[in-house]
Amino acid sequence: DHQRANDRLKSLAEAAKMPLPPGLDAEHEEMRTRLEKLTGVEFDLAYISGQIVDHQKTVQLLECDIGSGQDPDVQHFASDILPAVLEHLQMARDIRSKLVKPALADASGQSKK
Repeated sequence: DHQRANDRLKSLAEAAKMPLPPGLDAEHEEMRTRLEKLTGVEFDLAYISGQIVDHQKTVQLLECDIGSGQDPDVQHFASDILPAVLEHLQMARDIRSKLVKPALADASGQSKK
């Protein structure tokens, strides 16, 4: 899904003669640096939390383009891709929920010892 969306977005940007950033922005570089220092459940929770935030931001941007975008091609792209982004957001939330339950159980079990 991501590769297909990125390819379509790249085509739209090229057609509009809009340059795309060559790499990660500062926020995502910082996230990568933070993730590189984590392991295990801490890594998993930080990673999936970042995925949730990014997918929420993407949903907001797509909904904005659908509702008030000026370019019909971009509006069409946003309409096409929104269901997949919403599905990925729900998947990420489900994963986080599965990760948090054992972590909470472990924490409460340790506090009773």
